[in-house]
Amino acid sequence: VRQHRRTIRLAWAAAGALALLSIVAVVSAVLAVKNADRADQRRIEAEAQRLVAQSGANLNEPDLAFLLAAHADRLDSSLDTQGALLSALASRPEFRQRLRVGTPVASVGLDVEADLVAVGTEAGDVYLYEFSTGERIGAVEGVLGNEVTHLVIHGEGDDLRIVAADIVSIVVLDADGEVQLTRTDPDGDPFFSLAVEATSGRVAAGTGLGNVVVWEEAETRPQVAFEAHAGGELTAVDSVAWASDGDLISAGRDGAVRRWNLGDPTQPEWELDHGESEPGQYVNSLATLGKDRLVTGGSGGLVQFWDAST
Repeated sequence: VRQHRRTIRLAWAAAGALALLSIVAVVSAVLAVKNADRADQRRIEAEAQRLVAQSGANLNEPDLAFLLAAHADRLDSSLDTQGALLSALASRPEFRQRLRVGTPVASVGLDVEADLVAVGTEAGDVYLYEFSTGERIGAVEGVLGNEVTHLVIHGEGDDLRIVAADIVSIVVLDADGEVQLTRTDPDGDPFFSLAVEATSGRVAAGTGLGNVVVWEEAETRPQVAFEAHAGGELTAVDSVAWASDGDLISAGRDGAVRRWNLGDPTQPEWELDHGESEPGQYVNSLATLGKDRLVTGGSGGLVQFWDAST
């Protein structure tokens, strides 16, 4: 009997050890796949940065510089690749003289693949130009009652849209300059920042009273509105940006940078304190680099790169 019990104990111990080894093997396999994905992403980012560097070294050949920058942007779109694109375009001798708007310019939107440049003026007008020729192809005068502070081009083909905003309104135009819809804040809260999600067309706006308002692409009624930053007079949301997974990042004059899941925006998923590194200052410019990586520009002149996942 004792021998039998001992045999059973050994059998159970062996089975437990086998189960543990199976779990370890599965976890190791998952980690290996994740590490491989990260390694691939690092290689792609490195190749994009190499192309950016080559583009900058060939600005005396604008066509080559543009092709290199465009390929880098397709591989891993970032502030660096977009900056390389603009530098390549600005190096073309005819570019500086191509678009003569004739009135003070307040904002510009560019979509090279759509061959479109949108120009917003201080008078509230929006002008559309064919990028390849510089020909004006549309004019929407007085579409906004104030200076056009934000312009974003998104979509393609028949779905291409130009989103333009001043401090009180957001209008959506089609490629012919026809107004598709107009949005205003339901509480009359002034708009201080704007971001359009590339994949869905959702529009997010940060307001002067510390709120964030989000609309679906074709809707005038907000999908969600919530208080993102509150701090007495230091409430304005000066920048908003979409993360790659559909969450929203906001930066306010309270010095905080926060990430929001719009399914439940009662509490931020995480918060970074820009004021810790630049006391008394706040973020007034923000761009995302994937899910949790971002770059911020501060009111005191400091640019910082963050990785909120660490």
